[in-house]
Amino acid sequence: MVQQFKSVWQTEWDGLAQKMGRTKREIIIIASLIENESKIDAERGLVASVIYNRLESKIPLGIDATNVYIAKLLGRWDGIIHKSDLEVNHPYNTRKVLGLPPGPISSPSKTAIEAALNPEQTENLYYVLNVEANDGSHHFYPSATEFSKGKADYQKWLANQRRN
Repeated sequence: MVQQFKSVWQTEWDGLAQKMGRTKREIIIIASLIENESKIDAERGLVASVIYNRLESKIPLGIDATNVYIAKLLGRWDGIIHKSDLEVNHPYNTRKVLGLPPGPISSPSKTAIEAALNPEQTENLYYVLNVEANDGSHHFYPSATEFSKGKADYQKWLANQRRN
């Protein structure tokens, strides 16, 4: 993994990270979150914008992938995020702990690193899976009110999936 990282990381990215006021480690942590949250390269910059907007606004990141990571670390992962997974006291629980987790949750791809270094400029603070497209893409929202509607649609879809 270290060799792979060294082959992907470009020296000019050190300067970009520094201009952003971030360390290489922080960029890799953010990129690992992006890697796990979005499999669609074209929207990774949007996911990055949400992460940076939340960090700047001092809002917990609330990234489900960190709770999956915790469940895997604890040997509890069964393919479903349970309420207990969201409530666990753990340094990687981005629903409870403000700021970045203490380390990466995966090895990020080049596109995820590029997104972490070049986030889209948006006012978005939230995103939820786009169940209509069913392609792994997301809907993005600047407000909690809009997000709540999208989240309700997602939860309705999820409940239906579990019944079938």
